[in-house]
Amino acid sequence: MLAAGAVFGGYLLLSSDENGSSDASAVPDPADDADNADNGSEAADPAEGHDGTVREVHAGVWEGETTFMGGLPSGTITITLEPGSPGEVVGMLVHTPLIPISSCVDRLTLDRVTETEIVLDAEVVPEESTAGTCEEEPFQIFLGTGQEDVMEFSTDIREGAEGPLARVGQ
Repeated sequence: MLAAGAVFGGYLLLSSDENGSSDASAVPDPADDADNADNGSEAADPAEGHDGTVREVHAGVWEGETTFMGGLPSGTITITLEPGSPGEVVGMLVHTPLIPISSCVDRLTLDRVTETEIVLDAEVVPEESTAGTCEEEPFQIFLGTGQEDVMEFSTDIREGAEGPLARVGQ
């Protein structure tokens, strides 16, 4: 049950558990989730024709309207990606809520790329974000790459934003 909260692009800043106690972090430990035991996020094998980098085919601007908590609108996510290798900053994420009175900007560092997914570490850029509205702790973003001009966006934030992002400008 949600007691009180500020929701921002998948950033649930305050939530409560079934006992009503608040948890400001709202970020689950993926190791505790049995469903994540084998989620296909193993590092790519260069021998299979994929070198684990963000390739040119995924570079560019991706944007979409996302939802959270099972379907509630959460605003617009815009991700800009550049080619790069694990450990390198490869892009930025900007989230603008439905009522555009704030925004959050996150720096994206490549964690890994598999045949079906790009995994990015996100960290807020405080000087470019609205104070008090953004996820302050680092989190992960998952971009499903199964379609040519659409990537499926999700995060490891409990009840976080999700939805399709379409390529912009092509």
